[in-house]
Amino acid sequence: MAGLHIDSRKKAIQELSEKHRLVGDDIDALALAELYELQAEAIVLDYCLKNHYEVNGYAPVNRDSSEDFEEMEDTEDVDLRVEKLRQYLDLVSLEKDDVAELYAFYQGVFWPDFKESKEEMLERIKQQVASDGFYRVRL
Repeated sequence: MAGLHIDSRKKAIQELSEKHRLVGDDIDALALAELYELQAEAIVLDYCLKNHYEVNGYAPVNRDSSEDFEEMEDTEDVDLRVEKLRQYLDLVSLEKDDVAELYAFYQGVFWPDFKESKEEMLERIKQQVASDGFYRVRL
C-alpha cells in the first residue's frame, strides 16, 4: 500500500519539477520556482504526516497548528518555519527509508544536474545534523 502512496506522490512531484524546469531566471520566475519547490516539499511532508512520523516527539500535525504560525510577522519568521519543516524532513529521512526514497526523488528530479544518490543524501544530512551551525532551529 505504501508503494502506491509513494508512486502517486512521485508523479505529483515529477509534474511540479517539469513546471520548475520551465521557469526563467528573472526575480518573478525565481519566486515561482521556489513556490514549486515548496509545493513538492509539502507533498513529502503530507506523506510523513499521513504516516504519523515524528522526530523527537515533534510532528507538525501533533502540535497546535497556531503555534507554528504565532508571531510570524516578518520574513525571518516564515523562513524559520520553513527551515523547521525542512529539518523535520531531513531527520525523518534518516529514520524512514520510504521518506528518504521520496525526498531523494524530489531532489533528483528538481535538480538533475546535482548528482546525489539516496545514500549520499543521507550522509549529507547526517553531516548537517552533526554541525552546530547548519540549522537555526532544533527539533
